[in-house]
This record gives sequence, structure tokens and C-alpha cells, in this order.
Amino acid sequence: MKRDWWPTVVLTTIVVFGQSCSELPRNLPEATTFTMLAYGDEAIAGPMWDSHLQHLVFSTLVTRNRQGELEPSLAERWETSDEGRSWTVHLRRDVKWHDGIPFTARDVEFTLNLRARPQVLQDLPASFTLTVIDDWTYTIEFHTRSNNSIYPISAWTVVYPKHHLEHLDPKKFASWAFWKAPVGTGPYRYVRHVPKTMVEYEANPEYFGGKPRIDRVIVKFGESAVTELLAGNVDQAWVRPLEAVKLGESPDFRVRYSVSPDPLTGIAWNLRNPMFRDATVRRALTAAIDRVELRRVLNLPEEVPVLDVLVSEEIYGKREYPEALPYDPDLARQLLAEAGWTDRDGDGTRDRDGLPFQFTLLATSSSSPLAVYVQESLRRVGIQMEIVTKSERQAVDQAASGDFDAFLTMFRNKHQQMFFGRESIIGVSDDRIFAGIDSVTEAVTSLHRDAALRDLAPVFREVLPVTFLTPIIEFQVFHRRVHGLDRSGSRFVQHIEKLWIQEDG
Repeated sequence: MKRDWWPTVVLTTIVVFGQSCSELPRNLPEATTFTMLAYGDEAIAGPMWDSHLQHLVFSTLVTRNRQGELEPSLAERWETSDEGRSWTVHLRRDVKWHDGIPFTARDVEFTLNLRARPQVLQDLPASFTLTVIDDWTYTIEFHTRSNNSIYPISAWTVVYPKHHLEHLDPKKFASWAFWKAPVGTGPYRYVRHVPKTMVEYEANPEYFGGKPRIDRVIVKFGESAVTELLAGNVDQAWVRPLEAVKLGESPDFRVRYSVSPDPLTGIAWNLRNPMFRDATVRRALTAAIDRVELRRVLNLPEEVPVLDVLVSEEIYGKREYPEALPYDPDLARQLLAEAGWTDRDGDGTRDRDGLPFQFTLLATSSSSPLAVYVQESLRRVGIQMEIVTKSERQAVDQAASGDFDAFLTMFRNKHQQMFFGRESIIGVSDDRIFAGIDSVTEAVTSLHRDAALRDLAPVFREVLPVTFLTPIIEFQVFHRRVHGLDRSGSRFVQHIEKLWIQEDG
């Protein structure tokens, strides 16, 4: 296996981007088909799967470009006041549902209210007042906190047709037959499906973003991504890191990846344990782990930034966070010695007051490669770590009880209070972090949340209650006949109208 594969692919990606910005489709056949492999079923566009593929059929108010910045979609423009609590949103006037009915502000009102209903609860509870001014204008005022998905100009939350759904029972929301034959405003219209096998969509000639260049999209359901790609049965599939490495060595395929800072994998140190109570020790533990090399070990792109703080997608996209503590084993040894941990008896393990620096890491079987790498990293600076693996549910329950030394897990934004709030399961006791987490979770809008995260970042980096290891990285492989990927970025489904199919020659 080529160990320099990731730099090669990244360079290739940059070159492809640079060349194809001027590349235009030429000699396209009269009809083209793009086949995707997905895990799911014929209701893939529905809320049960909450998949990227919902954006084939449904549209969002805004989208994000490759820099993570918001761009208009159903919403043409917007204004905000009262520090982001009040919004006025102006919608496009040329949008129609696939059945020809005009899209209006009533559809947005219906969707947000539907998602907030107790029987549906697609969003965290929030108090807001939405007032429809006319068919293409509405205002929304937030009274209490909300999460990003109910953000008034969300790039993920799609809008549903009121005239198709308003009479359906919200208690059966996830199982509505509508999800198997959906009607949206997106670039593709539902045509047919074969249960558990495939769904066919056709280009929407009245799509407000312009008719897509690819005439037909087939979503095929299955799990054998490599087999299907190599056999030529599909043009795109989501794959595992090692599969991306192997397929990326073939001239027939192009690899793309996307990074999400929610969740982040990392190790929570139990601050109630005397070993981890000192921030100097936690800093040493973090410096002892080469988090860039860890990416190589896991077949992940090593240029993905290392984080020491909590971030939102917006902050991550703009790289508005402090530089992470670099790998420095000599600094780790120095800090451990300053904290009183030295190898007095020469057995290779540091000790203090007669107690060896050894502890148990609680992990799950899926995180074993990460745990083993950390174990070896800490061994090299004189720390002994035992790994205990349990099921996801067992590990979470044990951590919640406080019965652990360190816990390797995924940190999701919605769990910030559990880990870092006033009832912290890891023993955080810093009032500055409490205040910061309160500000983040009580933020009325994403603007307030991001401001709170930026204020919290230097304090969080100083305290280091967690050593973050990697963000979630998602890999996609495309056949070389798929063009225009530079224009769609990692969120290609939300910009699929920019793609085209062109065979060699």
C-alpha cells in the first residue's frame, strides 16, 4: 500500500479543481444516468434516514459553499435584528412543487411547526413566533434557545409541502407513505421504486436552480460498495477509509471526503481521579499523542485540522479556532516531571507518592484501534494504560455513573451539558466552563451559539478536560465519468445539478 496516497490524492484534488473550473460539458449524450449506492430503503428521502439523499427531492432555505458560507436557495435574502433574535426572510417567487403548486411561506411555517411538535420532535424544544407577511415573506422571532436545525436559514433542514401533509397524523410522521413517493421542490422528481432495492428519480425541468444536466438518478440500496464500484454498477458510493485508499489508487475513481466536527472522538479524563486533576498532566497526556500520525494509522487524511476546543460547523469551516497543542513527547515528559510524576525505580512507569501512573481506559470495540494507538503513545512517556472494551450502551452507562478513569467516546454538541455542564459526569468544576457551556446551550440562534463557543475556546483549551483525537470523516468515491465535483464540494447531493456525466473521449 502506498503510504503517500493521501498527499497524492489531495494534490490531485487541487489540480482537478483548478482544471475543471474551466471545464465545460461537451458532447453529452441525449440522456444520462447517475447511479448511487446507499444504505437504506425506498423511504430514503424521509426523516427516518435523515440522509443527504433527501436533498435530491427537497430543498433547503440556504446551502453551504466549499468554504462553509451560506448561500441563497429557497430563501433569496434575509435580514436579522435584535442580536439575531428576529429574522425577516424573503423567499424566491419562482419555485413550484413537483406537482405544479407554488411554494410559499406557508410551507416554511408548516414545516417548522411540524418539526417542533411533541409527536415529531425533530428539533430541540424552542419557543418562536413565525409570522407570514405574504406568500414570499415571513418573520421569525426566537424567545428561547434552539438548536441549529431550527435555525431560520438552515442548510440542512428541508421544507415540506403543506398541501400534501397537513391532514396526516403527526403521530405516524416517520411512517407516512408520502416518504416513499415524495413531492418536493428539489432538482429531481420521484418516478418509481422497487422495495428494498432502488428508487428512480428524473430531472426536474422546472427546478429553480436550472434543470440538472444529469437526466436520471438511481439510488440503489446495498452495502457492497467496493464490489459495486469495481463492477461498474454504480457511479458513487460512501466507503470506509481503507476502501477509499485502495480505490483511490485506481485511475477509474476519484475520492472525495467531508469532515464534520460534530461529533468529535476523544478521551474524557475523569477529573475526580487524582491522576487527572492537574491540568498540567492533561496537557502532558495530550502532547504525548501524535494526532496527525494517528490519522495516517487510521487511513485518514492527515491534513485535517486537529482540535482542542468545541466548535460548530460554521466555526470549523472558517477555521476560527485556536491552534491545537502539537505533538511533543519531550514536553509531555517535562510536564509530567513538573507535576511530580517520575520513574524513581527505573521500571519504565512513572510514579508519585509511591503510586504508579497506570489507569484504565473505557472504550468500545469499534474504537479499539484508537485505544491501542493511545496506549502505545502513553507507554513511551512512562504511563501504563489498560484498555477495557464494552458495548456502546454498557460503556455509556458506566461512564454516566462516574465509574471510570478515562472514557474514549464521541462528543456530540447535544451532549455538552452532560460532559462539561454543572452536572458533569467527568467532574468538571471550573465556573468559567460552566458559564460558557450555559451560554452555548442557551443560545437563541446559531449566531449567539458561535459567539459563545469563541468565548469559551481559550478557557477550554487551558483546562483541557478532553483530548480530542479525530473528527468524523466521510469518504465518497466517484467514477471518473462524473464531472463537476469541484463545483459541488463535499455536499455534492445539495449541488447535484452542477454535475454531469461524460464518458472518455
